[in-house]
Amino acid sequence: MENLQKLVRKNVWNLPEPDYSRWNNNGKMMLLDANENPFNTPFNRMTNPTMPRIREALAAMTGVKSDCIYLSSGIDALFDTLLQTFCDPQHDNIVSISPTRRIYKQRAKVYDIQVIDVPLTPSDYTCKAETLVKACNKDTKMVVLCSPNDPTGNHLPIDELMKTLGSLNIIVVVDQSFLGFDDAESVRTLIATYPNLVVFDAILALWAYAMPPMTMLYAQPDIVKVLRKVAPQNGFGERVEDEIIHILNDPFTCDNWITRIKTERNNMIAALRTLSLPLKVLPSATNFLLIQVENATAVYDYLIENGIRVANVSDLKGCENCLRITIGAKSENAKLIGALRTL
Repeated sequence: MENLQKLVRKNVWNLPEPDYSRWNNNGKMMLLDANENPFNTPFNRMTNPTMPRIREALAAMTGVKSDCIYLSSGIDALFDTLLQTFCDPQHDNIVSISPTRRIYKQRAKVYDIQVIDVPLTPSDYTCKAETLVKACNKDTKMVVLCSPNDPTGNHLPIDELMKTLGSLNIIVVVDQSFLGFDDAESVRTLIATYPNLVVFDAILALWAYAMPPMTMLYAQPDIVKVLRKVAPQNGFGERVEDEIIHILNDPFTCDNWITRIKTERNNMIAALRTLSLPLKVLPSATNFLLIQVENATAVYDYLIENGIRVANVSDLKGCENCLRITIGAKSENAKLIGALRTL
């Protein structure tokens, strides 16, 4: 990216590159350079923080080169690294759609970074590239988009996304943590065309793995390289890496889970529409549903009393009186519908 240095915080750009040479010895070097205990193998040794084995597995699966992949233990840590890399507190800002994931605004507040909201069109929860571009100013360092969006469950139009990427010389983040529950393709293949594109993906929803909830970032190598200057220098550990690679190498199990979730999602939509409770069910491309009721807080409290927790998102502008329901196992979904029938 030609203007990357202008976007990166000056103090971050001047940081030295991390030294990963201790992991390049193929096990032949005696390691006495870190505060490691010589006992309790294999849990006693720190692993390469760039996690090359996982990146190679992802590269084989996605077709994206491993040097374009950055790994983090969850969306919070990943978004923190981006903010720390590009945004000066009390000066820079980011532009984001609304409603969307709470995490963007929560983490920006931690670093005293302003968030400029661009409201989605109420009828279809989309927005035009022109609107996003106009919202940016000279202090905007990133545009953050979630597609499929949380909590609305819909994709943002790909043509508008590409117009946004082509119109801006700042970082454009596309969070696709909830992709995989319909036929839509990932935009990670576009990083070769748009050097300002950064794509998020997650292992939690799709691969049912939360220990840790690994989040993947796809971007051009120069962006990945500068992020590693800021990122914590620790890996997941050998056993955890082994488990993640095993999951990534077992697509049949994952595909079976996805098929079952999609079936349950369709069953849930049909069941919700038979209820006497006045509600609206929005279309979803994800593993969750957004429903609108007359009094979301009352329904939420009732479900809590019945041992069922959903997400009350009615405080988000554009989601008034809405609940976000993650698709569970068949028995869990049946219990939810049963509780709503007696409300």
